[in-house]
Amino acid sequence: RHQSFVVTADNRYIISTGYWDKSFRVQNTDIANITQVLYGHFDIVTCVCRSEVSISGNCFLATGSRDCTVCIWIWNGTKGAIVDREYPNQGYS
Repeated sequence: RHQSFVVTADNRYIISTGYWDKSFRVQNTDIANITQVLYGHFDIVTCVCRSEVSISGNCFLATGSRDCTVCIWIWNGTKGAIVDREYPNQGYS
């Protein structure tokens, strides 16, 4: 089983992978609770990384899976949550 994690720039959240239900999770370090369980892959999510952070605390997260896909997610630093998913190539011909 592969497992990885990243910490947000403010050190308040941990994003972790490696769950058998094909999810990855966001945990608040202040209260030690899982605040989000996210799905977007068809196999176990094995890795996660984050981009540089904007002045507002926003960034991109990339997750990779054993299904050979990479998903791009948008982290909102103000909300302390993943708020959207990017869909590269959608709408382009």
